[in-house]
Amino acid sequence: MPTLHILNKDPDHPRFSACIDALRQGDTLLFTENGVLGLLDEALQTPADANIKALAPDLAARGLETASVKPNVAAIEFSDFVPLTLSFEKVVCW
Repeated sequence: MPTLHILNKDPDHPRFSACIDALRQGDTLLFTENGVLGLLDEALQTPADANIKALAPDLAARGLETASVKPNVAAIEFSDFVPLTLSFEKVVCW
């Protein structure tokens, strides 16, 4: 069963690494709040077929743009957040 992982911790927080380690094929990872800072890490490894998203307002608040962090990251708006969570049977917040 695919899982939506919502990651709001900065890359130095232990839960950031735990979230990345928990990702499985078919999962979706949504970076929010300070979690978006992890997108700057060139060494960040996620499963090849994981769907990676970031909240656009959180990127903007930290001076980041989707194109400047990773090409495979889709920016979403707050209005997309609730429908995204409703499309998964399992949601884990980190």
